[in-house]
Amino acid sequence: MPKFSIIIPIYNVEQYLPKCLDSLVNQTYADIEIICVNDGSPDNSLQILKKYASKDERIKIINQENQGVSIARNVGINNATGDYILFVDADDWIETNTCNILNKNIEKNNLDLIIFNAYIAKNNQCNLGFRCNQESIMYSSMWSICYKREFLNQNNIRFPQNIKIAEDHVFRLNALSCSKNIKILQDYLYYYLADRENSASKIKTVILEDIKTFEYLIEQDWFKNTSIKNQSNIVNFWLKLIGGTLFAVPNDYIHIQELNDYIGLIKNMENFSEYNLKNLKNLEIFILLQKLHLFEIYRKIIRPIGKYCIVLPYRRFKEFLRSKNG
Repeated sequence: MPKFSIIIPIYNVEQYLPKCLDSLVNQTYADIEIICVNDGSPDNSLQILKKYASKDERIKIINQENQGVSIARNVGINNATGDYILFVDADDWIETNTCNILNKNIEKNNLDLIIFNAYIAKNNQCNLGFRCNQESIMYSSMWSICYKREFLNQNNIRFPQNIKIAEDHVFRLNALSCSKNIKILQDYLYYYLADRENSASKIKTVILEDIKTFEYLIEQDWFKNTSIKNQSNIVNFWLKLIGGTLFAVPNDYIHIQELNDYIGLIKNMENFSEYNLKNLKNLEIFILLQKLHLFEIYRKIIRPIGKYCIVLPYRRFKEFLRSKNG
């Protein structure tokens, strides 16, 4: 069995795939398998995979009809044979010594998770760092963690298949809540491409899917066995996530009802009955959400009503009087 299984979900990434695969086949630590799950990609991604697989027997290609990234990653986990699992998105890449560094730490410790840092690549520049430490562990990314395969299987940790966006957050939060032995490395091993066109993270309605994901966690009783401290971390995490998304998308894509539902969701969650909102580190984001909700009501409801029911009729009435007096 290999030491590492590297799982790549693949869909419409022919432009980026070679760079990703090069970073994997050229790893200085060779005891790896590269599981490529082709999720019904209609472009030339499969041909690229076959070309690389013909030269490197460590590459395993799994073809399936398009079912989404969650199922693709779960298929990868189910077919993995390595002691540890890494996830790499097909438009990203990793340092060639990633597996070597991880292996050295694994040999010294029986770790469930190893968290490392990442670079954010934007406009062909890779100098933007994504740094993780003990305080920011909740905000680490799914792909900047190495997972023990036995740990994932024993705790039945898989990607949720009924949500479209932020499925990686659910997976990561599940792993963090179950893990007992974590190590955080200071090494920057991952390169995340932040400005790819048509990326799932750039879908304009991402805010609605983030809310659905939060609701999914509650429906699945995810919080019931979670400590109050972890609850605060999770609420802070989701406030930061939703708040950041809200102020990044155009106003036309913010839906008043969903925004109101989200605010109510935070206020009324039974599982947070013991949790005081005053303790939120990101309380200012929550307050901004409420203000944004009020502004959207004004912008989309009150102002149009005032315009068409008061301002325009008044202007027409004044024009009528002028024409009559003229």
